[in-house]
Amino acid sequence: MKKISHISYFIFHIFLLLSCTQETTISKKNYFDLAGLINQKVIELNKNKPTISKTLIINEQKENLKTKDIDWQKELELFTQADINKQAFQLSYAEQKTDSTLVYELKKGEKLTVKSLKISFDENKTPKKVEAILSTKNYLFESEKKLLMILENEKLKSYEIDTWQELFIGKRKFFKVLGEI
Repeated sequence: MKKISHISYFIFHIFLLLSCTQETTISKKNYFDLAGLINQKVIELNKNKPTISKTLIINEQKENLKTKDIDWQKELELFTQADINKQAFQLSYAEQKTDSTLVYELKKGEKLTVKSLKISFDENKTPKKVEAILSTKNYLFESEKKLLMILENEKLKSYEIDTWQELFIGKRKFFKVLGEI
């Protein structure tokens, strides 16, 4: 079981490293402040140290664990990467808004990693669900990440990271993280 843990963390960090290609300069907030929300949750989680039930799946191998020892900044890094409030992205997304949802879709012709971002709100107008799709394709690899975060009473309840990556010389690798607090 330890072998899968080391492999899973190694692969997960490779996914993070390969995804870190977006510009990080932040200016005025044209879109929903996802990075601010995630940073707020990281601070709360680091302070409260809740127990998390976590499932890691790499291809067909599965591992379950329960722990309080989580580096929340790293754990939620992909959600931070889904933030679209970057100066270079100001005109790149179409916005659709209702009373309970806010959806950003990448405009046709744009070539950015974050393809869509959807935030659902409760009756108090606080976020209750965050969904994002990120994908990258270049001559070395292709990848897709589907992110889901569920909030209840402004607290992180669960999250899911469902991703695959295919290197130009290999087969498609699947990786999934399910966390429940």
